[in-house]
Formats: sequence, structure tokens, C-alpha cells
Amino acid sequence: MRQIRTPFESLESRTLMSATLFDSAVQADRLQIRIDLLKLNGDVYADSAQLLTDNRALKVDHVHQNTVLQPLVAKLRGDVYSFDLTLREDRLNEASNVLADEAVVVGELKQMFADRKNPTALAADKTQMITDRVKLQTDMVAGLTQRLTDRQTGIATIEADGQAILTALPTSGASAQLTADVTQWIDDKQTAMTKISADLTKLSGDRTKLIADLTAENTA
Repeated sequence: MRQIRTPFESLESRTLMSATLFDSAVQADRLQIRIDLLKLNGDVYADSAQLLTDNRALKVDHVHQNTVLQPLVAKLRGDVYSFDLTLREDRLNEASNVLADEAVVVGELKQMFADRKNPTALAADKTQMITDRVKLQTDMVAGLTQRLTDRQTGIATIEADGQAILTALPTSGASAQLTADVTQWIDDKQTAMTKISADLTKLSGDRTKLIADLTAENTA
């Protein structure tokens, strides 16, 4: 059996740039987002390793030779692949918007350097910088929201595929070992998808808080 692809997020690698211009609330928000990213990345790696182990067990058990289970497994694999492509498109759309925002932020950093000896211009630059960063974080949240929406749709489809496999197991003629390994694989896949969705929801919420604190600082 070919390795079954898993619909994991690629590593979130967006930097938030220097925090020295911002107040303690914003710096605390940024620290929390870094913690969220570490949690997300750790879960991605751990779950990928577990599912790889599950897939190897299914290959050893010759699940592809079971005429009842093979088409059901193939359907799940196809749905996971489609799900993965949708998430990749979502990430590319987000990256396009975020890269444009980051270019604006870099331009503002250059302007702040040019105005470093002009307190009035530098103060205006700082205000504009916060506005630019709010836009950057808002586009990140929009991207996360789209991915979460698409995840819910994909998870529902994949859970239905998994349930179809579990329903077919008792009459599939599968050995006790294959039955146990298929059950473990389905459980691990559903757990992984739910865990990553929870991580993204937490990250989205913390980025929304960062936007609020940046906005508050800008209007203080």
C-alpha cells in the first residue's frame, strides 16, 4: 500500500519582527503566539510519526489485498489528498497576502531608520507601523479562518470515510491483527486532525488578541 498522505499544516514560520517598539501587552501576545507555534509544530511532527507507523503496519498486514477494505481505504486516501490540496491552496493565498503586508512593514522600518533623528516624523512612522502590523495580523487571521473552515468540511468527510471502514471491518474477513491496526490507524488519524484544528483555533484567537492590543496601543 502506498503511504497515505496526512492533511497537516506546513510549519508556521511567519516572524513578527522586532518587538522593541511595542508595549508589554503586545510583547506578551507575541510571546504567546510563539508558544502556540511551537505547540502546533510539535503536534504536527508527533502525529505524522504516529501515522507513519500506522501506515507501515497496514502495509505489513497487506490491507491492499482485502477486497472489502481496499476500496474504502482508497477512498479515504483520495479524500485526504484532496483535503491536503485545499489546505495548500489556502496557505498559498494567505502567504501571498502576508508577503505583501510584510513588504509594507519592511518599507516602514526603512523609513523609521531614515527618520531616526526627526522625533516628529519618527512618531508618525511608529503609528503607521502599528497600523501596518494590524493589517499583517488581520490577513493572517483571515487565512487561518479559511483553513479552519475548510478543515471542518474535510474532517467531516474523512470521519465518514473512517466510519465506513470501521463498519465494514467485522465482515471483511480481516485478521485480528489487521482489524486492530486499522482501528488504531483510524483513531490516530481522527485524533490528529482534531488536535491540529484545536491548535489553529488557539493560534487564531491569540492573533486576534494581538490585533486588539496593537489597535489599542495605536489609539492610546
